Amino acid sequence: MEAIAISLGVVPYLAGRTTLALGVLVFWYSVQAFFASGEFSVRSVFVSIALGVLTVVVHLGVAWVRGVLAALEQEVQAWMRRLDRVASTVFAMGFALYLLGGFGGMVLMGLGEGLPFAAVSGQTLAPEFSMKLLLLLGVGVTAYAFASLRSWIGGLFDLIPLSDESSVRRVLFLSESMFTVGGLVIALLFPVVGVVLTGVMFAMLVGVGLMLRAVTRGARGRCEACEAEVHLAGSACPACSAPRVPRRIGFLGRVLDGAPADVRKHQQALLAARRCPSCAERLETVEGEVRCSACRAPAFRDEEARQSFLRHVEARLAVLVPVLAGFGLVPVLGIGAALVLYKLAPAGSLSAFVSWRERLGTRVLRTLAVLALLFIQPIPLVGAFAVPGLIVLLHLATRRAFLAASTRGETGGGAARVQPLAA
Repeated sequence: MEAIAISLGVVPYLAGRTTLALGVLVFWYSVQAFFASGEFSVRSVFVSIALGVLTVVVHLGVAWVRGVLAALEQEVQAWMRRLDRVASTVFAMGFALYLLGGFGGMVLMGLGEGLPFAAVSGQTLAPEFSMKLLLLLGVGVTAYAFASLRSWIGGLFDLIPLSDESSVRRVLFLSESMFTVGGLVIALLFPVVGVVLTGVMFAMLVGVGLMLRAVTRGARGRCEACEAEVHLAGSACPACSAPRVPRRIGFLGRVLDGAPADVRKHQQALLAARRCPSCAERLETVEGEVRCSACRAPAFRDEEARQSFLRHVEARLAVLVPVLAGFGLVPVLGIGAALVLYKLAPAGSLSAFVSWRERLGTRVLRTLAVLALLFIQPIPLVGAFAVPGLIVLLHLATRRAFLAASTRGETGGGAARVQPLAA
């Protein structure tokens, strides 16, 4: 039963960061095999470390390729997600077969008999064929369910303008990679705990998927004047410029029922969600100017609008600081969660209006600060002060770049076909 518990425990991580999870498993069982065979030496340690490093390199290479392909058409992205589901399911079933004995080692590793991995396979349980087949099908169904959930959540997240931010993707990638390694170690050392965590994570993923579906559902409608598709939070049609009554927006840009009470605050909320303050379509940066991708209106009419947005962002940051302090109490993972929350919240929206050159300096600062925090943040109560301090430091660096862009006119106004409603 230990083999089945371990197989189910590693399924969520194979369905997420497959290449990284496989590398950790290869490294883990290589060391186990070296101990079992009595050939644990300097050379065996070097081989195991080399396998681990090679896996990380392969994982980063796969992530880079996926990042490049993510910019392609939706058909390619859908094909990639189908391939992910098949690959993670096959690898999960191969790993379970390997633990249950028989030819699983050859299926998963392609290494054949006589290599170190075979030593571990001989020590695992070997139930009857019918029971083994039933258990393998259970592992396969579980792996496919996790991969499908992840694909569904990824498709919904792509509909949110925040997903265009490379920094958000990067933080999610690093956090998920750290979570994969930690979760695999738990599943391998404590199989029962791993199975429990599998059920908990499945419920959490379902909850996240339902939340994202609520955020992205019902956000669009038709213009009453020209029948063009419009975003319901917009105050004007991007096609014909006809004015309309906008709807309120909530967390992650979710469209709510009812008109906003304050038009100016509504425009700032749209900007914080990386949307045009007029028609609510996505903002894009072209030749240093942040403009609407549909109506071509500038993100800010004038310097007063920029300063008003800056005050809006800093007010939201002040509210967020106590929450960040709570995340800081969670060792290591709290840093990643705090950075993701900061980027998704209005408090972290300034970076969308700063050039990539300015963001590069902030990225270096963030990397150095995170590395320093990894050493001191697990100390009890230190993280409650260190993590908010990191976020404030990043905000100040981004704020400086935002104001510098203002003096250079990189996000300036200019004529546009649609202007935001007056406050």
